[in-house]
Amino acid sequence: MTAPPLSPAHLTLALRPAQQGEGREEGAVVVGPWVAALETHDPRGRMVAVARRPGVVAALLGVLYDRTLDSALDLYRETGDAFAAQLEGSFVLLLLDGAAGRVLAVTDRVGTRTLYHLRDGDRVWLSTRPDLPAFTRRPLSMAGLASTLVNGGLPAGLTLYEGVRALVPTDVHDVRLEEIVSTPYWTLPFDPAPPGRPDVAYADDLIHLLRGAVSRRVRACRERPYLSLSGGYDSRGLLGLLSAEGASFRTFAYALPAVRRGSDAEVAGRLAAQYGVPHEALIAYRGDLPRTITRNARQGQGVVPYCEEIDALHDLAEHDPTDVFTGEEVFEVRPAPLRTVAEQLARVHINEFSRLGWLEPFLPPGVFDALRHAWQPEYDAARAQSERWAHGYHKEMQLVLHHHEACRLLRWREQFVAQHANLHVPYLDTPVLDFGGRLPLHLMADKTILKRALYRLDPGLFRAPLASVPGYGANWQAELLALNEDVWARLLAGPSRLDTVIGPDAIRHLARQLPPHDPDARTRAMTSVRKVLGTWRRTPTGRRVFGHPPLKPKVPGLAATILKLLTLRQVLGEPQR
Repeated sequence: MTAPPLSPAHLTLALRPAQQGEGREEGAVVVGPWVAALETHDPRGRMVAVARRPGVVAALLGVLYDRTLDSALDLYRETGDAFAAQLEGSFVLLLLDGAAGRVLAVTDRVGTRTLYHLRDGDRVWLSTRPDLPAFTRRPLSMAGLASTLVNGGLPAGLTLYEGVRALVPTDVHDVRLEEIVSTPYWTLPFDPAPPGRPDVAYADDLIHLLRGAVSRRVRACRERPYLSLSGGYDSRGLLGLLSAEGASFRTFAYALPAVRRGSDAEVAGRLAAQYGVPHEALIAYRGDLPRTITRNARQGQGVVPYCEEIDALHDLAEHDPTDVFTGEEVFEVRPAPLRTVAEQLARVHINEFSRLGWLEPFLPPGVFDALRHAWQPEYDAARAQSERWAHGYHKEMQLVLHHHEACRLLRWREQFVAQHANLHVPYLDTPVLDFGGRLPLHLMADKTILKRALYRLDPGLFRAPLASVPGYGANWQAELLALNEDVWARLLAGPSRLDTVIGPDAIRHLARQLPPHDPDARTRAMTSVRKVLGTWRRTPTGRRVFGHPPLKPKVPGLAATILKLLTLRQVLGEPQR
């Protein structure tokens, strides 16, 4: 029998105003106007560090590169808040400066670790736990629910609970009695170089920076590092860089029981064999949909998109990886800047709620409008933020980094991969990001600079072709249709706070709208033709003939919406701890 999963490593800081002459609970410290109670949890003993100096306490979740927590404290004492700009890593750092009477919070600049906060009356909570009881006792956020439905996730620091937000990764946050004062310590530069310098020189510069980024992370690794390997450019580049570094590591890929030729799993296996790296194809979905939903609820906690590969990630957790390398990057801006703000936001999965208009007839009266009105101010704020960046590429890079990467991809990794392992994203190393913002414009788009750098780094990386299909996605519509009434009754049993907005009858009614059969042969053929033509239109030749294709918003369909609602029922129905 498999042992229950360990609860995630976390940091939590509870703050309340200090009262003159009062005693304080054991373990609490007075920091300026606050009585601070710090809670740490690290079941494997490798994710949390605490350093204490006279008058100063620092707590770290994650890892700093080429620096200890003690040396970070020294840096703070020497340079003050400027210390944050000199930290590189994957971390959340809480600093209690009793001498200065300050409580500071910092995360790494790309958000591989998330710190949530809540101000409730005169009390403040800071925690890496999205399911902290102080958070989950709050009322349901209609804006958060609306975003989850139309975007598949929670951008801009939103959560499912009123008043609970994620702190901005690039800021130093000074927690004061009246408010949190946030000061940026880093911004993504945008100062494209003029033409003239050979492209190959920029490719060589990037190779040098990537080698440094990988080397820093390898030095920080413990005994069982893994690389998430697919059949695309990004992860095969990391395979080459890690191999050249002489690192000892293993790779994994997501697969279905029948590995499809040309799929990510098939190509990843070929690449790993070519480089002599131990590799495992992990089964993404084993056919038990209720279990998959429950695992999504327990691990994802509603703050990330639905994880189709969660069975594979449970198998990965059995290997107890200490470090996981992944290939998130910002070199993939479109060949031509997107024309409208709505397109730019849709590019990073931020959509107007009206895009989900098909759902309105299936919801109780007034619910669709309530969700739309709750989400609109958040959408307008994201729109206004994007207007700060004049150039289309700058706008796209900023939105990709701060919304798509930080709030979607990296948070997904944090919840499902990095609860007991350090997460390493070398392409998001600070010198690499700074370099990307100063490239000539023609090298910024379509991974041009990354492709050229990887070909120069190691042509052998492309001996295996690029994957033509992911090859591990289940047919979720068919899986939902296969559920019998007893299973539906279990999935919809018990109370949930979601019921006040979308009850079990509405979810079951939605499920009955699923088409009862897969598309016929003619429909499948037409879909295949459209995909081929769409792919061709995005090639340089297709763009020359037809121009740049418009961006189509990626809005969840019926099956994806049902899966998300079933997951949210469990997230919002578990007893408060």
